[in-house]
Amino acid sequence: MSLGLGLGLPFTAGRGQWVPPQADSLLWQLDPRAGIAASPVDAWTAKRGAFSPTATLTARPTWDGTSVEFDGVDDALTIATTAAIHPSGATKFSLLTWVYPVAPTATAGIVLETGTYPNSIQLQFGTAACDIFVGTLQARWPAVPTTGVWTALCATYDGSRSAGSRMRLFVGAPTVVEVSPASDAVNVTALPAASGTARIGGRTGGWYPGKKGDSFFWSGIELVAGEFQQVVNATNY
Repeated sequence: MSLGLGLGLPFTAGRGQWVPPQADSLLWQLDPRAGIAASPVDAWTAKRGAFSPTATLTARPTWDGTSVEFDGVDDALTIATTAAIHPSGATKFSLLTWVYPVAPTATAGIVLETGTYPNSIQLQFGTAACDIFVGTLQARWPAVPTTGVWTALCATYDGSRSAGSRMRLFVGAPTVVEVSPASDAVNVTALPAASGTARIGGRTGGWYPGKKGDSFFWSGIELVAGEFQQVVNATNY
């Protein structure tokens, strides 16, 4: 199933004063309007690392002032490794990211990753499905953001739920809707000890072709649909 949902959300006036839900649990954020390599400036993002172009890559993403565009070949943004960007041992997490794919491929592009596989959390999608890996364990949804359309992907994990129902995926465009999973093999009750950088845009074996807007990663909390809706309404691409 392809989710072709057109978006026309207005940019929120005074967004510099806007605080997302559960701001004290926000590990990191990508804010394209602040510039690719901008340092954190908001008091509530004290634990956030600053995304910057990966030094070892030959190309950097294109920044148009409101979004970051990845070529699907070698573009990525990273945050250097620090304990503050990893949800190691947490029993819950939440993430939200705006995506505008230009050419999804059969090989899934890694949109967002915290840590280095197999000690990581990954969000990726290709032409057939959207996947989240927690360590080596995978949850899959038959939902693929449509090429050339802005879509907000929101996901949560709660280790206290029964095995097979610990992951949830919501799509916001402009109303947040939960998508039923095709499979959920994430049976851990706490997240693995992650190591390595946080990445947006992919890596060898899984590059993401398209634009990225606002992105958030929370640790220790599971946002509900209404909270995701608040973020979707207040952010943009």
